[in-house]
Amino acid sequence: MSKVAKMADLDEAESNAIVAVLGQVDAIFRPCRDLFAPRWVAAYLDRLALLDGRGISWTGGGNRDASRVLESLVEKRLVRRHKARSQVKTVAVSLTDDGDWLARTLCHHALPDHAIALMRIMADLPAQGGYVLETAICGREYGSPGITGELLQIEDNLAPALARGWVVANASTHLHVWYAITRAGRAAMQSGVSPPEWLPSVTPDQWERFGQIHAEASAAMLAALDSCQRPTGGDIGEVPLPAGGPPDAEPRGKRTAATARRPKNVHGGSN
Repeated sequence: MSKVAKMADLDEAESNAIVAVLGQVDAIFRPCRDLFAPRWVAAYLDRLALLDGRGISWTGGGNRDASRVLESLVEKRLVRRHKARSQVKTVAVSLTDDGDWLARTLCHHALPDHAIALMRIMADLPAQGGYVLETAICGREYGSPGITGELLQIEDNLAPALARGWVVANASTHLHVWYAITRAGRAAMQSGVSPPEWLPSVTPDQWERFGQIHAEASAAMLAALDSCQRPTGGDIGEVPLPAGGPPDAEPRGKRTAATARRPKNVHGGSN
């Protein structure tokens, strides 16, 4: 079955499901400005799980209809199914590259080629340790009229790059966000990306409906991450605060973030 045929055969439940997964992924990779926010450890570990190919917990349910949706999305190569996450025994999933392109198209969000265009601008800006301050990207100063919306737009435009590991984000104690292009990001800039020809046309009414599904899934994930409790006792090692360290750097410490004990009450259970 061709990709075009697969897209035409996608039903409403399947479309809703991949957009919801994208909403969760975008929430996990959204920069955390507050160093003391309870979600930064959980979000960091979920980012590692996605970038390492372990996925995040499937929240579509375990009933027959939800299982049918998941099986169909896996068969159409829009979603990957990973081994059950330890202790919790829930299925873990992640979007394939095709699934990511399709989900972002359905909700009219920035696509990977949009992120590459912004990364090319970033590459020419002054950087500190590889990181570019967000205000340098938009050419505005903190406190300027409308600056909040512009900074959120940068987050949205870089979402495909953050989810692919092309860009990492970090924050200062002043709640300012910095972005850095990784080696993988520079390779993507060099090779370039183009929207697949099979992407469907989506009407404004559909954008609105899918956008609402994405927003609700993102809000639920952020609320779940914010409800976590900081671990007490023990040493989880150096976890870059809050969203990533220097590009391509490995976490250091007695226990790395990849093997860190997850905070209690974190959505999706233990890694």
